Order: sequence, then C-alpha cells, then structure tokens
Amino acid sequence: IDLPPGMGGETAVFGDMIALAGYTVEQQDEALTLKLVWHARRDGEEDYTRFVHLVDPAGGQPLAQSDSFPVFNTYPTGQWTTGEVVTDVVVLDLAQVPPGEYQLLVGFYRKGEGGEVERVTAVGENGAPFPNDAVPLQEISRE
Repeated sequence: IDLPPGMGGETAVFGDMIALAGYTVEQQDEALTLKLVWHARRDGEEDYTRFVHLVDPAGGQPLAQSDSFPVFNTYPTGQWTTGEVVTDVVVLDLAQVPPGEYQLLVGFYRKGEGGEVERVTAVGENGAPFPNDAVPLQEISRE
C-alpha cells in the first residue's frame, strides 16, 4: 500500500478484515484532525461503526469522541472490497476538553441483537491483542 509521506506502516488488524495501514494527527487549538488509512483485507460482510475516543488514561472515559461509519458516516465497512484502501478523516472538537494528557484510541464495533456493543477484535502486527480492542494511536496534550 502506498502511504502518504510521514505515515507509518500497518499498526493493527481488526477481526482479520480491516487493517489500519497508517494515520496522521493534526492538533489545532479547539480541534483534532485525524486521517486514518484503512486497508480491506477481504470483502466487507457487516457494517461496523468506527470509533475514535480521546480518553483520560486514569479514568478511561471519552472526553471527545466520534462514533460513525467511516468517511463521514457515508461508507459502511460492509461495502468495502478486498484490497481497497479507504481514507477516513475524523475531526474531534476539543473545546470542552480540559488541559491535560490524553490517549487517542481507535477501533470498530457492532450492535448485538439486544443493542449491546460488541467491539471487533483488535490485534497488533505481532498478533498480540490490544486492551479493550481499542488501538492506542498517540498521546495528546492540551495546554
């Protein structure tokens, strides 16, 4: 996969279907812009919701988040085809986030029969699972 300059290689695989091929983070005063590059390892069979959470490492509760289908809620994973590369831009509003150190997490989930959230398994390049099936991207500081 040809990635834009400055973007690292594959960092995580979700359910053996979707790979995070790379990402960039740009932080402005009141917003965080995250560009995710996904690689479909096989045809999509189900529509998964992508989540991006900015969490306090101590408490784990999201202070800013975006939960939607990729590409501004317009391109569900069930429509992806094997080998496809999807660029997904997410903007988080940081206006209500107090100063501090935070962790940026990404992953996928689906709603179960009873409406409960089931996260898609997330593993690293070495096959080791990520805690809570949420992939840590980078730490974010708010002044």
